[in-house]
Amino acid sequence: MKKINLRCLAAFVAAALFASSAAIVPASAAESSAAVPQSVGQLAANGEYVSMDTDHADLQAQAGKGLRTAITLPAKFDLRSDSGAARVTTVKAQGVNGTCWAFGAIASAESNLLTNMLSSGVKFSTAAQASAVVDLSERQLAWFSYNGSNSSETSKYAGSDTFSVSNPFTAGGSRAISVPTMARWYGAADEKDLPYQTDSNGNVISVSNSSLQTVSRAHLKNAEYLPEPVQNGVIDTAAITAIKQAIQENGAVSVGYHSPTTTAENAQFYNASTSAYCCPFDYASNHEVSIVGWDDNYARTNFNASCRPAKNGAWIVKNSWGTGSSTRVGRDGYFYLSYYDQSFTDATSFQMESINYSSSNTSHEYSDIYQYDGVGLGAGWYTMNQPTYFANVFTARANSTLEAVSAYAIGANSTVTVDVYKNPTSGNPTSGEQVASVTCQMTNAGYYTVELGSQSCDLNAGDTFAVVESSSFQRNGSTRYAMLYETGKTLGNMNVQVSCSAGQSYMSVNGGSWADMSTKSGFNGDGSKVGNAVIKAFTAGRANAEAADTQINTVSATKDLAVGSTYVFNITSKSTPTFTSSNDSTAKVRLVKRDTQTGVTQVEVYGHGHANEMAEIYMTADGNTQLLCTVTLFNPPFTSDTTVNFTKHVGDTYCFRVIPNDSSKVPSYTSGNGSILATGYSGSKRLADGSMAYYYKFTCKSVGEAGIYVTLDGVPYRVFYCNVQ
Repeated sequence: MKKINLRCLAAFVAAALFASSAAIVPASAAESSAAVPQSVGQLAANGEYVSMDTDHADLQAQAGKGLRTAITLPAKFDLRSDSGAARVTTVKAQGVNGTCWAFGAIASAESNLLTNMLSSGVKFSTAAQASAVVDLSERQLAWFSYNGSNSSETSKYAGSDTFSVSNPFTAGGSRAISVPTMARWYGAADEKDLPYQTDSNGNVISVSNSSLQTVSRAHLKNAEYLPEPVQNGVIDTAAITAIKQAIQENGAVSVGYHSPTTTAENAQFYNASTSAYCCPFDYASNHEVSIVGWDDNYARTNFNASCRPAKNGAWIVKNSWGTGSSTRVGRDGYFYLSYYDQSFTDATSFQMESINYSSSNTSHEYSDIYQYDGVGLGAGWYTMNQPTYFANVFTARANSTLEAVSAYAIGANSTVTVDVYKNPTSGNPTSGEQVASVTCQMTNAGYYTVELGSQSCDLNAGDTFAVVESSSFQRNGSTRYAMLYETGKTLGNMNVQVSCSAGQSYMSVNGGSWADMSTKSGFNGDGSKVGNAVIKAFTAGRANAEAADTQINTVSATKDLAVGSTYVFNITSKSTPTFTSSNDSTAKVRLVKRDTQTGVTQVEVYGHGHANEMAEIYMTADGNTQLLCTVTLFNPPFTSDTTVNFTKHVGDTYCFRVIPNDSSKVPSYTSGNGSILATGYSGSKRLADGSMAYYYKFTCKSVGEAGIYVTLDGVPYRVFYCNVQ
């Protein structure tokens, strides 16, 4: 049986077992009818098994173009003890249930949360200590993936959209199921919210408390679909490097492989004495696990002679079968999977919001979500060879700031464009005031959060706003445009349910007029149902507009400003103001954003000179020029080995060091735009003089400019800017 190809499309993540029978249209077959979408992936149900049947090795081949190469990887790495820190939770047990896909996704999410916490100074020495704080609920993810319909506010909970089966705990699943569910903010819940409870036969107990559906202690931010190490029997070292970097930077990676289905297969593929596994055949994956490390020197002789790989090297894999002594479990719940295993597929890095996790009171990056899609791309993935744009129009539920939107990339090296318009006229998403325009280059396929950064915009309750997107990639020398809408279909005993109401989602093909997608339910032409556009928006709370008017013009006449930090304040004026600094080499001033309705302008002064230098900041507005403040610089409470702005390229990785003046203080750092610079933590060590050095790194994900901020004692300092080309 042909295995499912990992690269792109909302292919399956962690399925209990995978099997499929849907036909795939070749890349060239649909070109004769350019206005008809081409199917490139179909979700298939076969008994208890669920998977996305896709064929896009051409996309996989592109992956090497954008791989990161600037960091040296160790020959052996293990998240169980990374420089004395545990970045994984303990081994869990799924029992007799078909829920390994939920365990695989949750294991990756938990590891990423621990990685984020470590970068902010929260360290756990053992997996047991880590699990006492970070323990997410697989039961909640599995149950509410298949019980997602919600009759409350549609633009918040995505309405009646859901995957549906008779028993969510035996149906299996995939990343086509887990990613859109977590992106919907259905989870991740804490294990205390919904424990993994079973009956006397070991079957997971159904969930009766529907209020647990929308519990989300930690939000999914990105799900990066990584390349496969083996293509048509040939090892791809660049793909191995990409997976290693994802593990080191973001934590455990979920992955599917073919687990033995017979005693004979087990004896052939698995060496119980060394916990070494290798499937030498292109079998379909049927079990989901998580990779927590690697060993380049793991001897090929540890594998059975009947399936011995060509060279040394193996992944360190965390299973979900407990820690017993079964010959299929692995040593203490872990085993080695050869780099040459040909069933390896769908490596996925689940990346959560950068927070210090709490089981009861997590402070989230974004306070609210706007969405109409609840199943992601749903039952199928489609493309067209003409420029195609999609839009969702939302109405602001409260005074807030639009800070980010979601985006799907269905191919390696996809180009995603995002444009935001305020208060468009009915039926024309691009007719309003354009307030943001962002273009991103996604190295890998997947689901992403695109931060608007300095283009974030304030919304007042009742404002309408449109998010317009396109997502394209190259295939065989031509540009393909992803159909960014959900697809519904009945597949055996599983139903993918989607809906779309008038005025919610729109589509424009090849420069044509906008069509309301509620009139396009049969657009695919294959009996499936088209739903809403798969575009979400994320906001942060903001004081109401009336209160804000009383808080403007609160500018300090004199301001002590640390080198590398920023001073932000608001000004109100009838006309758009301009700002100047008497000494740009000491302090730069810029207009961050302006609300044309209220006349409020946000201003930022950045200190980038030397201690004791001074600069005066002036504003010209409404025909008058006035002195706003005088800035005096002082040194921040740390030193960094990088303080100048510089240029890098997409795929580059850069490392730098921070040494606090007070060795008892632990700094943290973040990127001003995570869709451009993805942050990571490299470790710390005590220097000969007793000071502590902290090592950080970031990877250039897309074209643009973003700042790197170091926070100490709750105060953020911008250390430098990186311009990514």
